[in-house]
Amino acid sequence: MPWPIRPLRADDLPRLRALDYQFISSQALAVEKTVEGLAVTWRLRPQPLADPFTSLDTAPLPEEWAALERNLLAGTREGFVVEADGGPVAFVELEAQTWRSVGFIWELLVHQPYRRQGIGAALVDAAIAWGRQRRLRALALETQTNNWPALNFYRRVGFQLCAVDDHFYTNRDIAAGEVALFWYYELETNEPRE
Repeated sequence: MPWPIRPLRADDLPRLRALDYQFISSQALAVEKTVEGLAVTWRLRPQPLADPFTSLDTAPLPEEWAALERNLLAGTREGFVVEADGGPVAFVELEAQTWRSVGFIWELLVHQPYRRQGIGAALVDAAIAWGRQRRLRALALETQTNNWPALNFYRRVGFQLCAVDDHFYTNRDIAAGEVALFWYYELETNEPRE
């Protein structure tokens, strides 16, 4: 089913704030780090969790919603929403980081009852078209090792896992079992532009 997608507007935010973005993971990526001088080796391996991990809430914090509204109104962030049942049920928030020619996906969230229906993939397609229209070289995003559904989704829609940051959330991310992963979707090769 093709989902109706339109640009994200500031007046969508109250409805989007009220939606359920929680996720449950039965697996995670275990992260092992080996350091020998400047040689650092990462090993990521899928691991079943004894107790499924349930996110408290993956929606942006109140100050992030306020910043998103300011950025939308100022034109420094953009995005798309999918509508169903009379209002938005999912959105992607985008920022063109022109200094590195990358479109950063700050949020890609789908209301829980609408998951696994192609909405996330439709929003990724809209983000890809947005990035290509701006002649960006890639889209980038961050997610955590304990968000198994997101890890599989980003891999399935063509993103490549490119970086690990074990100090992104705290100084003990590996021990906490939540490590930041950075993903890229190449929009063009690295050939010089004319």
